[in-house]
Amino acid sequence: MIEFLLKEYVNIATYQKPKEGNSLNGDSFVVLEVDGYIVCAVSDGLGSGEHAHSSSVSVMNVIKQNHEKSVKEIIQRCNETLVAKRGVVLTVVKFDCKKKNVHYSSIGNIGFLFYSANGQMIRPIPNRGFLSGRKVDVKTEQFPYDSGSTFVIFSDGVKLSSMKRENLIDLCSEENAKQIIQKHVQVTEDDITILIGQLH
Repeated sequence: MIEFLLKEYVNIATYQKPKEGNSLNGDSFVVLEVDGYIVCAVSDGLGSGEHAHSSSVSVMNVIKQNHEKSVKEIIQRCNETLVAKRGVVLTVVKFDCKKKNVHYSSIGNIGFLFYSANGQMIRPIPNRGFLSGRKVDVKTEQFPYDSGSTFVIFSDGVKLSSMKRENLIDLCSEENAKQIIQKHVQVTEDDITILIGQLH
């Protein structure tokens, strides 16, 4: 289902679809805007179905409860909650909307594309592996952004077609969000989750 959110600091479109034959999506996401910052995250439970869904949802709940912490701390808290559960891959991006900084970290193969207002694309390299409660080395990146920058966060079930900054700059309505996703997101047989945002 495609949803469009219009917030103070970001316009964001989201789309999810479970793997063919499953009623539950093994992916989960969260979008929070609180006190001048935005937290966006996508997790993908290993495998598919009920256990993958349960793990990815538990991680999103941890993020909702710890959104004020640093990205590194958030991921460490998420890792702690996965002891004796199915593992997940996870990307967390925190936008400081007052200082105009992006804070990013990723464990595993959740994609993140960032397009600056001048058209430069940034694609940070994620940490290898997955979260499963075992000790993990969490590396983070930080870089500035300007109003008008856009970003895409997506699970590995998403196949993008010719996604460029100019395709995203009119993310201003639900109808426009639907057109962008229908044109650039290819349907696959895997769980699908994608977030597309434009920063004010």
